Amino acid sequence: MTNLGTPLNNQLLASLKPETQQTLLPLFKEVTLDAGSIPGSPGSENRYAYFPTSCIISTVNREADGAMMATAMIGREGMVGINFILGDIGTPLNALTQQSGIAYQLLATDLITSFHSHPDFQRVLLGYTVTLIEQISLNALYNRHFHIDQLLCRWILLSLDRLNTDTLAITHESISHLLGVRREGVTEAISSLRLKGAIESRRGQIKVLDKSLLKAMMEQDPAGLETETVGSKKCRLYSTVHR
Repeated sequence: MTNLGTPLNNQLLASLKPETQQTLLPLFKEVTLDAGSIPGSPGSENRYAYFPTSCIISTVNREADGAMMATAMIGREGMVGINFILGDIGTPLNALTQQSGIAYQLLATDLITSFHSHPDFQRVLLGYTVTLIEQISLNALYNRHFHIDQLLCRWILLSLDRLNTDTLAITHESISHLLGVRREGVTEAISSLRLKGAIESRRGQIKVLDKSLLKAMMEQDPAGLETETVGSKKCRLYSTVHR
């Protein structure tokens, strides 16, 4: 199995020129993020960006009553803290660790300096910004049109695409928070997927048995919403890793 304990297992960092990697990588600090934790240092004036290698971080919107909903999912294909290069360095990250694992932490000030000093780093991050905006837009679209079973299928596929495993460690309640739906609805959807043979589930764990079945169920056309069918673009329905 690939060793995920290296910054170069983040796809953005791996795509940089060797000379840029040599300059940037010493600035990173390896951190282990636990599921449910908030990346960063609450109360600290320091701001950090995160480049995951084996964890998944979701950016979230939080309501005044404590309710929240994920707006994007970031794994080894991306980074958390894109707002820093857009000039918003004063705002703490509004994010939550979805799946525990390793990420590489970079001070926001170092991120900004490196962004302006290395053209290839700038190109990679700007390209990822476009991808992230697309994911957020698609999430909003599908949250409106997809049934909860399809939302769950898509969420599982997005998660698997960012991990080297077929098993997700997460509770029904956590999924309901991320999807912005009722916990009871998640439980019913998981039961439905289990009966169809797509997954196995036990408390705090989902194991995928048939990824192609999940994909087929997700791609059923809801409310006239068409799926992409042109070449590799079809994977936009659930993935931003393999672009």
